[in-house]
Amino acid sequence: LFPYTTLFRSVRIPALKEVFAVHGAMRMVVEMKSNGEATARALCDLLRAAGMTQKILVAAFDVATLEHFRGACAEVATAMSASEAACPACTGSTGCAPAWQVNTTGSP
Repeated sequence: LFPYTTLFRSVRIPALKEVFAVHGAMRMVVEMKSNGEATARALCDLLRAAGMTQKILVAAFDVATLEHFRGACAEVATAMSASEAACPACTGSTGCAPAWQVNTTGSP
């Protein structure tokens, strides 16, 4: 057993909904740990219901996880996944999934 197990037995990790209720005025980063459309939709529904869509940055190491979330909740900012950060200027035709496109026209 982990040597500190008994020290943390009474520690309760709050649900994300509870965090939003207490700290809803704060900006936050939420990291998704599981992949799947159902998880992405559930997080999106929670963010919308809590009025947190403009206060959250959603992150994930896995690009598929972020793609599911982006498809469900386009109005919420997302971080770059590890693979997107490795090739941020790619155009998509190279097999990367870019988080942004490079503007080479010089106009906004």
